[in-house]
Amino acid sequence: MPHYYFNLTDGVTRRDRNGLDCADDTSAIIKAISIAKEVAAGGHAISHPDLHISVVLDGREVKRVPVIRPP
Repeated sequence: MPHYYFNLTDGVTRRDRNGLDCADDTSAIIKAISIAKEVAAGGHAISHPDLHISVVLDGREVKRVPVIRPP
C-alpha cells in the first residue's frame, strides 16, 4: 500500500513526518480534504490565504488541497 505524506504549507512547509498508508491517490486526496477541514475548524486558516495541504507520494506532489477559511 502506498505511503503518503500530508504537508501543511503556507509559504513555509511543515512536513508530515509520519504519513499514512492509503489505497491510492484518490483515497489520499479524500484524507487531505478531511485534514484541511480539521485545520480550518481549528482556526489556522486565518493565518495565510494560500494555506493548503500538499499530498506527497515518493517525493512528488500528487495534489494541493486548499484550506478554506470558514465564513
